[in-house]
Amino acid sequence: MHAIILASYITAAAAFLAVTGLLAVGWRGQRTGALLIVATAASTSWGVLLAWAEWTHTLDIYWLLLAEALRYGAWLAFLGALLGSFSMSGLLRGARLGTQGLWILLALYCLWPATGLAKKNGNMNEKADKKQTNRK
Repeated sequence: MHAIILASYITAAAAFLAVTGLLAVGWRGQRTGALLIVATAASTSWGVLLAWAEWTHTLDIYWLLLAEALRYGAWLAFLGALLGSFSMSGLLRGARLGTQGLWILLALYCLWPATGLAKKNGNMNEKADKKQTNRK
């Protein structure tokens, strides 16, 4: 099973790398084309990261979730740019902006434990709890 998982991530990374290269060579300077290149490059990085994580089994789950959030975010930014060329009502425009904000919040949420700040806050809460129990 390990070999199948590893082969699938490597195949996905190689395929997205080929697509990214083809798009970069044929890019004509448009914003949507640049966002498509970024989305396929993010998918390439995602495939490489997940293949490496499967190979080594040492990567924390938060980094995997961050890779997923950034990959989805890149694709949502591309789709948002495509939809941005059409005239939209206020509700649809707000939904598009809300979607962008949601994936950014998700990426920040995935980064929070990786920074170590969550552990520091947890230690501060434990110290405060110990002080209160010592006072009693």
